[in-house]
Amino acid sequence: MPADSKEVRPLQDQNNVIQLNATKAGMEGLDVASINAIINETSKGSKFYEHKAKQRKEIERKIEEMKKKIGTYPEATVRLSEAEMTKYGEQLEISRNYSRFIVHIDMDAFYASVEMRDDPSLRDKPMAVGSNSMLSTSNYIARRFGVRAAMPGFIARKLCPQLIIVPCNFDKYKAVSRQVQNILKIYDPDFSSISLDEAYLDITNYVETSGKSPEEIVQEMRAKIFEETQLTASAGIASNGFLAKICGDICKPNNQHYLPKTKEDEAKFVKPLPIRKVNGIGGVTEQLLLGLDIHTCEDIWNKRGIINLAFRPITAQWLIRVSKGYQESWYGHDDDSGRKSISCERTLERGTTDVNYMLKIMEKLSEEVASELKSREMRCKSVAIKTKTVDFVLKTRSTSVTNFTSNGSEIFNAAKGLLLGYLQEEKGVSFRLLGVRVSKWDRGDSSTQDHDEPSPKQLKIEDAFAKVLAKSPTFDCPICQDSFASERAVQGHIDSCLGNSAKAGQPINKPTVPRNALEVLKVFTCPICENVIESLIENIELASSDHVNYCISIDAQPTVDLRDKAETWRLRRE
Repeated sequence: MPADSKEVRPLQDQNNVIQLNATKAGMEGLDVASINAIINETSKGSKFYEHKAKQRKEIERKIEEMKKKIGTYPEATVRLSEAEMTKYGEQLEISRNYSRFIVHIDMDAFYASVEMRDDPSLRDKPMAVGSNSMLSTSNYIARRFGVRAAMPGFIARKLCPQLIIVPCNFDKYKAVSRQVQNILKIYDPDFSSISLDEAYLDITNYVETSGKSPEEIVQEMRAKIFEETQLTASAGIASNGFLAKICGDICKPNNQHYLPKTKEDEAKFVKPLPIRKVNGIGGVTEQLLLGLDIHTCEDIWNKRGIINLAFRPITAQWLIRVSKGYQESWYGHDDDSGRKSISCERTLERGTTDVNYMLKIMEKLSEEVASELKSREMRCKSVAIKTKTVDFVLKTRSTSVTNFTSNGSEIFNAAKGLLLGYLQEEKGVSFRLLGVRVSKWDRGDSSTQDHDEPSPKQLKIEDAFAKVLAKSPTFDCPICQDSFASERAVQGHIDSCLGNSAKAGQPINKPTVPRNALEVLKVFTCPICENVIESLIENIELASSDHVNYCISIDAQPTVDLRDKAETWRLRRE
């Protein structure tokens, strides 16, 4: 969708509880209402459907209470709040850097494109990569039917009966990604690769030394990628990664967009952007903002006073940065100094009450976390478990170990004690998700390391495949909009969400991903809570959107008397 088009979405599709996220490239102009009707009819009767219905009512209640509370503020308080955010916006402009040329490059429908390249008979047919349980991606023909990444295959076949589903082949995707990354190194040896199919580059130095324009360089880069792989890529070029990514998204597929690095051009580009185009604004956050009659980035700025009253300062400031198209860092690096926890989760195909089975899973998760600690030369003092029941009740419990450790057995013993204690209190409870999280660091043998020294930006492919499928896939489902990204995100696997639905139909031609298949690691640092999210599925923006979405949604607590903020501002100004 062009950046200058203003999309105004209704607050809710009143006829359907579950909403399709149709913001992906190639899904413009779909009959979303009809697609939602099919998805909802297939989902009715499942616990997940009931859960989403309750969630929807809660969002509507929260919106009404928020609006009612804001309506009680005198105009003077709103003006004071607006002045505070105006000053913050001015400070952003002062610190803004227009000197860099940042490129976001993204392979078009990567997994699907690789499969179509290797089997030309698929090119003119709707196809997807994944299984009848879950899709990793779909080609652009399938997207015209509403089929997209992270959708269950049997739901996708309801939307598109002729859909062809090809099993994932990660070894093949890994090999192609190496070819692409070898090309990217030519233009920025320190490029930031956040997945097999997506990267950020700073080509400023290359522009200065080559004498070529940014557009010429990116065109050349994309041509080399096609020559080497026979695959297309899209790219955005801007002064920061936030804008570069949006530029690349709006011109897909097989295209590029350059945003001139001036205050006027960037403002013209950002103002009309629909809020859902922003990486980090997911379904719940979108509904909260729509409830305040905020549809575009320009609306965020125009209602900055209200936003500052409705959300915590850190969230309000992030939204203001969004409205200005401002971002301090442009790459998703994996910097341990800012990392607050390391976690590993697994979603079960069906709920279980089998204690021995749960302990085996906990042991595997503990070993995975321990392996991550050792690879980073870190040790932890705090161990926590995360559980989610078949009724979507999410709980966490934590404890401290005697000494700092990176030993898997010690971590497991702590997690085991927490789980058995929970099971003793809640007899017969059936779990659908289990997780282990560690925190409170000691750098171990690397304690003399300078923590101010940045760690390498680039995520190596070998590291990206170090995580196995035994660790739960992390993604934001476009149907349910749940995320597997972190302990704070709303959890829910679409398989188990819809698997109990009597109307889901029988699986057809069940191609599956081998249990020992390797997945793709991506990283994202939440601008709200600053936690690092590791995602094991395509499209980190999906997982990150729901995580930020959750962080923002818990901000909007109408029980807090927001007049306290105004009093704080007065004291500051005095």
